[in-house]
Amino acid sequence: MLTQKNTEQTRIPKQISLDPHYGIDFDYFYKDLGTTIVGLKYEGGVVLAADCRSTSGNYVANRTNDKLYPLAKNIVAAKCGGAADTQFILGTVVKYLTQFQMEFQGIIPVKVAATLVGKLTYRYKDHFSAGIIIGGVDETGPHVFSVSSGSVIEQPMTASGSGSYFISGFLDAHFQENFNKQNAIEFAKSAVSLAINKDNSSGGGVRIIDITLEGYTRHDFSFNTLPYQS
Repeated sequence: MLTQKNTEQTRIPKQISLDPHYGIDFDYFYKDLGTTIVGLKYEGGVVLAADCRSTSGNYVANRTNDKLYPLAKNIVAAKCGGAADTQFILGTVVKYLTQFQMEFQGIIPVKVAATLVGKLTYRYKDHFSAGIIIGGVDETGPHVFSVSSGSVIEQPMTASGSGSYFISGFLDAHFQENFNKQNAIEFAKSAVSLAINKDNSSGGGVRIIDITLEGYTRHDFSFNTLPYQS
């Protein structure tokens, strides 16, 4: 039997029922990407946002976790799923990107990082639980990629994790592709805050990274400063 580990993912055992053909219960563990992550483009940059809660089963293991993982000066990943799984994938990608930059001698294209993450999530799709948003800015402009189980999809705005189901209507109704930086940060902050209000697997504060061609800047918001929490 699988043992629980300190993850952003929730695994809830249920009654075992063997499949009559294979003799295996494929749904023995309910997998929940317990997190809320949001990524969006604005004029000249990208904003990524995430909540701060990590859970192990029903236990809140960490309420100040950092789910925003820089891959390069101009590229950052937001992660949900197993903490160890996503850390292994993104740590491996950082090593590949370091080697790539030594040969490329320029700004790393965001698509390169997204493709590497996609290949690793596909290779380990039967073993790892990982949902990742790649955001960055290169010489062709800002880019946001949603990566899961090998699929790599570029979108102007995307969200993932268990909390994303609660805010899909808010995201569709309020997102605008002509956001400026401040609008994008406030939009991402409000979206994750709404998810925290509704989703038990999302919580703590909100961490936001603003990415431009020159680099990235962090913005951290404690729970007491968030809207929609009354």
